[in-house]
Amino acid sequence: MLFMVAQAALVGTWALFAPRSFFSDFPAFGGTWLNALPPYNEHLVRDIGGLNLGFALLFFMSASTLDVTLIRTSLGAWLLYAVPHFVFHITNMDRLGTSEKVLQTLALGVLIVVPLGLIMATRRRRVRGLGSIR
Repeated sequence: MLFMVAQAALVGTWALFAPRSFFSDFPAFGGTWLNALPPYNEHLVRDIGGLNLGFALLFFMSASTLDVTLIRTSLGAWLLYAVPHFVFHITNMDRLGTSEKVLQTLALGVLIVVPLGLIMATRRRRVRGLGSIR
C-alpha cells in the first residue's frame, strides 16, 4: 500500500502543481510519454493531479488502518482508473520509441498487477478466517 501512496503522491503533486512540466517531462526530465499525445491541456493535467492526490490519501488511510474493506475499495477504485488508462496507452504508442513503449507498458502494468496482488492477499487472509489483515 505504501508503494501505491508514493506513486500516486508523486504523480499527483507534480501534475497539480507543475502541470506544464508534468506534460513536457513525464516520466522523467526529457520524457516523451505525455507530450507525444498533444495538445497540452492545463485543466486536464491538474485534474489528473488532484485525482492522484485523492488516491494517495485513500491509499495512505488504507495502509494506516489496514481495514480490509477500505483496502479493497481503494484498490478497486484505482483499477477502474488504471485499467482503461493502460489500455489507452498501449493502443496509442505510435509516437514512442521501442524502449519508451516497453517502459511505459511495464510501468502502467505494475500499477495494475500490484493492486490486484494486494486484493488477492486480503482475500486469502479473509478465507483463512482472520477477517482482518492485522
